[in-house]
Amino acid sequence: MKFRDAQIQHTIDDAFKFFNDSFGLDFSVSPPNEYNQYFYENAVMGPYRFVNVEHLVILSNWIQTGVSRSNCYLLYDGGFMVTFTAAQTLYGTYGGDPGKEVATAESLYYGYYNIDVCQQSPIIIQFQSGSPIRQVPVDGINVINCDLYSQVLGYGKAEGVFSVKPSPDEPGKFHVSARNVFTFPA
Repeated sequence: MKFRDAQIQHTIDDAFKFFNDSFGLDFSVSPPNEYNQYFYENAVMGPYRFVNVEHLVILSNWIQTGVSRSNCYLLYDGGFMVTFTAAQTLYGTYGGDPGKEVATAESLYYGYYNIDVCQQSPIIIQFQSGSPIRQVPVDGINVINCDLYSQVLGYGKAEGVFSVKPSPDEPGKFHVSARNVFTFPA
């Protein structure tokens, strides 16, 4: 997705509203730092982007498989990620009045997938965390639970796991291994 400045600001405002309404995190109370990160108590919200991700997409009876470095099979994943620098209580629609605890290094997401479909319009899917992405203490596995929306596919769920490991070949870069299943009503 190629956002113009007004669209970027609108997405930031939407992310602020989502994190505040859903989890009681009001990032609008402080200006961003030089890295465009916003802070609220023990939470940090910042932009992120993954590009050129190889993937397998299965939609109904239509199948496309990713081929390394092919312009036909690119997945762009980007938006805003919240990480917790210490344990914190979350409120909003997720935690309610008593609140629910979140642990250090757990995370929340709000953003978009842009799936390039060769010679067709890309499929845009908005995602937002339904609950914090939990770290499982075995091998740094993270559990995904996101709500989805697409003008093409309607409302759905994303559930899966991912891990992030430093690249052995490229210092300062990371490899993300993920298995994520999107479910939309038929």
